[in-house]
Amino acid sequence: MMKGEARLGESRIKLGDFTACVTMQGGRLSVVWTDEDGRPVDLVSPTSTRRAGPRSITGEVRRLAGASRESIEGLYLRRRPIPYGQWRERYLDHPLTGPVAGKLIWTFGGTAISEEAAEQGTSAIYGDGRLIGIDGRAIDDPDPGDPVRLWHPINASVRDVLSWRGFLEALGITQPFKQTYREIYVLTDAERATNVYSNRFAAHFLDQRQFVAISKTRRWTRHVAGIEGYFAGITKYLRDWRLQAEYVVESAQNSGVKDAAQYVGTGHTRFFRPGRSSTPLETIPPVVFSEVMRDIDLFVGLASIGNDPTWIDNHRDGVASAYWGNVAFGELGAMASTRKAVLAGLLPKLKIADRCRIEGKYLCVRGKLMSYQIHLGSTNVRTAPGGQFLCIVPGQMDGVGKLFLPFEGDPTLSAILSKAFMLAEDDKIRDDVILNQFLRGI
Repeated sequence: MMKGEARLGESRIKLGDFTACVTMQGGRLSVVWTDEDGRPVDLVSPTSTRRAGPRSITGEVRRLAGASRESIEGLYLRRRPIPYGQWRERYLDHPLTGPVAGKLIWTFGGTAISEEAAEQGTSAIYGDGRLIGIDGRAIDDPDPGDPVRLWHPINASVRDVLSWRGFLEALGITQPFKQTYREIYVLTDAERATNVYSNRFAAHFLDQRQFVAISKTRRWTRHVAGIEGYFAGITKYLRDWRLQAEYVVESAQNSGVKDAAQYVGTGHTRFFRPGRSSTPLETIPPVVFSEVMRDIDLFVGLASIGNDPTWIDNHRDGVASAYWGNVAFGELGAMASTRKAVLAGLLPKLKIADRCRIEGKYLCVRGKLMSYQIHLGSTNVRTAPGGQFLCIVPGQMDGVGKLFLPFEGDPTLSAILSKAFMLAEDDKIRDDVILNQFLRGI
């Protein structure tokens, strides 16, 4: 019933007398229906689609395509490669996964991955009916049984990563998730010393509701401990590797936080083999370790109380308030550092380019009334000079959606750009909350 032909980031699904063209545009999925003559139509006749309404069909296509994107990203934790023939059928030529797979880099050939070493092979992206290598030249199609893996920057040289970034930008390709800009997490000396656990993301205070919701999207499971069943952390089962990752959390009850039940404090990260025996971190495959740590960095980056500009208004004392200050304007983590690199490439293309510059951990914006510093991690804002905190809750900014971004899925980057556009024209701000802060001398 469904039939599709794959091009770069585009698939077609035949349904009755109509065809749905599924594309990735600006990092977002678009579904356009056409009739038998190829003319766009606003609605699909219920009788032609066996009484399934057009909105429900389009919505289902988007839902399935979104699930396909998550499934493809999950290939980073898959141990076995995919035979090329199967990859073509299930990913590239499939009407729903095609728009995602066609905008990603894949590694073809090479040896099987092991716990000690990554695979080698030829990296390429699919376009114009052929595989295109990093130099822009076509490469021969592999044999049906040759192995295919989702390309990961941890297995590539810095030179190749930068070359792929430039290649995709020249083509105007927004990837469905971070790939060429994907953060890499390698074992540190401190983690070698602790051996079986990592404190890399310990001692954070997170909004429990946000933390649980975000972790679910990355397929982590909340677990409880003790006879009272209190929240003790999250786990992720890595089936192909017979491993389980665990991120420990505890109640924020003793931190001086009001409404402590809404927050959790974070602890260490461990890996377990069957039987719950802790596994030395040095034995964890580099890609697996990096992807697990990236997940946790994402949870902390999005759910930390330090990202909430209003949190400090009601929590002035205690350990958590000191933590808020350290995070709100603190040093940049891996994801914020990636964001900084992306912004460095974007700034010259912005209409407010002459009013912006990157300085250390801030995007500095010169407004009409004063100047500002936007933290590249938390998105919190302070005035410059003076360094007085300015509470701005992220809002919608029409111009951000029209910008070319190299990847989809970083709401923090969008929030920073939104604030930058607004503050560059601070004389046009009409929000009473912000204006009151100006009137108080901020």
